[in-house]
Amino acid sequence: MCGSAVCGFAGYFILDKDSYKEGRQGPVFNLTVGLKSSKAAAGGKGGKGKVGATKSRKAAQDQILKDKQAKMSLNPKEMFRGDAAYSKLDQNGVPTHDAKGAALSKSAFKKLKKEWDKQRKLFEKHNKQ
Repeated sequence: MCGSAVCGFAGYFILDKDSYKEGRQGPVFNLTVGLKSSKAAAGGKGGKGKVGATKSRKAAQDQILKDKQAKMSLNPKEMFRGDAAYSKLDQNGVPTHDAKGAALSKSAFKKLKKEWDKQRKLFEKHNKQ
């Protein structure tokens, strides 16, 4: 029997519970079962599972690119307009009051302002092209 580093075999031992009979001093490891490779589980040796994964990943990347391009064309002043979660906006279009008319907390306003700044930079980059 060879070690896994020598012959490339990976497996585990199963203990034979009947080996603890009278007259024996310890367990006997008498069966080695090989583990299935991850290639076999993914789609066999042909690699067909990998090709399908590549296609779906490419489609997902294309969708992300389309979403980013659509977002780049959105004017930051129009970003929060029409959003029912906010009732008042400042001169730049950043929300200052929630739907109930209460002023937003400082941290909430900062978060929205940061999001607005990020959109402004994307929009300016898009318009330079």
